[in-house]
Amino acid sequence: MAFLQFLLLHCASLLSPATALTSPRRSSVAWLQPSSSSFPAPHRRGRRRSVGARRRPLHGRPASRARRWFCLSASPQRDVEQPLSLELLSLDHDEVGRSLGEQVRQWLDEEWIPQEDHAVIGNRIQAIYRDLRASGDVEDLPGLLVGMGTQLEKTDLGEAFVDAWTIANYVSDCVLEKIRQRQGQQSMPAATPSPSPSPSRSPPPFFTADRIKTLRRSLNDNFSRWVWQKDVCDLDVSWDDLNCAMAIKLGYDLNKDGEIDVTNLHPPWVGEFAVPPDFRIDDRAWFKLSLDLPERADQQQFLDNFLKSLHGAEAVAIRYKQASPEDEDFVRRAQLLKWLYMWDFGNSGLVATSLLPPESRADFDPDEDDDALDQ
Repeated sequence: MAFLQFLLLHCASLLSPATALTSPRRSSVAWLQPSSSSFPAPHRRGRRRSVGARRRPLHGRPASRARRWFCLSASPQRDVEQPLSLELLSLDHDEVGRSLGEQVRQWLDEEWIPQEDHAVIGNRIQAIYRDLRASGDVEDLPGLLVGMGTQLEKTDLGEAFVDAWTIANYVSDCVLEKIRQRQGQQSMPAATPSPSPSPSRSPPPFFTADRIKTLRRSLNDNFSRWVWQKDVCDLDVSWDDLNCAMAIKLGYDLNKDGEIDVTNLHPPWVGEFAVPPDFRIDDRAWFKLSLDLPERADQQQFLDNFLKSLHGAEAVAIRYKQASPEDEDFVRRAQLLKWLYMWDFGNSGLVATSLLPPESRADFDPDEDDDALDQ
């Protein structure tokens, strides 16, 4: 009997490591070397979309962690400008809500196809806006965005081709435009009204010719880019450098007069960001970036594994669980690194050509196995 108990215990000790290795919650992460084979194209056969293509989410599926974090992790400890107040908007909350609902309905009908669900969504937006403003708890634009998105997540969107946070983001754009219009009206002389000036084309302080040249020269090979990404995770790369690199990759440039040139700008960003955004503090730009990331769970896991290979699985887990300013800084950086990986930064570097539709990219393989990322 004692021998039988010993044999059972011995067998259990032999099986436990294998169980640990095959368990999805304990799986170890293989180190990804900075070679072309480590950076497979993110778009796979049968599921490729052109850049900026509309995509229909699976309603009922929880929003990705990236999109939730964007809306819920604003840090009061950051020394940044105060959120944009809603005080300039009309106090007739029902009328403003009706206007917003109608704008959303028209947008959905024009961008996709007219359907009754769009009118239902518009009515729901009117009610949500009215209730949020009447509660007295929402006084700025970020608060409105969070409240709108949270309530829309609880709403049946029917056959609409967008998710709750995409709609909430569009509503925030509409509200921002209303605020700007009111600001313009207040600043105009009553007797001599004049049109609003065109957006400034002056580059932000971090987007300089010298920095652009330095980054392109220092990140001209795979290994340098790999080391640089690890330094980004370790918070050893300044936000000025990171923002500048993101701007270059998005397609921003400087013309001969030192002004912003958007000729090669990533199509989904055209008309929305006249100058490179500061991803450290610009929540709208950060959220816009997250829309480029994949929605499929297996592809999200692939990007998570890439991040863990840069920074270590345990270190990444700790960063995401805690809420210190440094941890929030890391999470923002991590999202940018995932986006850079998706757009082939490891192989192509700081060039915007990799933002072309997959079929136009040099690394496009029409015979690529659809299960390549799963292996």
